[in-house]
Amino acid sequence: MERHKDLLRTLLLDRRLLRDSPGGKQSQRLLRYRKRHEGQLKKILDEGVRGKKFHAVDTARAAFYINEMTISTALKRMIGLSRAPLEDETQGLIRFLTLLLREKRSKI
Repeated sequence: MERHKDLLRTLLLDRRLLRDSPGGKQSQRLLRYRKRHEGQLKKILDEGVRGKKFHAVDTARAAFYINEMTISTALKRMIGLSRAPLEDETQGLIRFLTLLLREKRSKI
């Protein structure tokens, strides 16, 4: 997030732009950014599922959800609801996602 602040700002604005003109040039550009970013997330998830590191999930849907959680994590800091360092917020999100995606071991 820290390295790509401009992209993050753009993603945070996407809801307003999409509401105002969903077929417009700016909205289409934002949708391309999202598609590319979610594609990268999906690729990581696909590799994790194939390697049995993650539960079998709909990786496209999971990528969308992870993208939204990432945006919300940044938004929380930007609107002053968190004073924690970005690294702490990021690690908290990663720990949460790890719990959701990790393969559960059965004791049976």
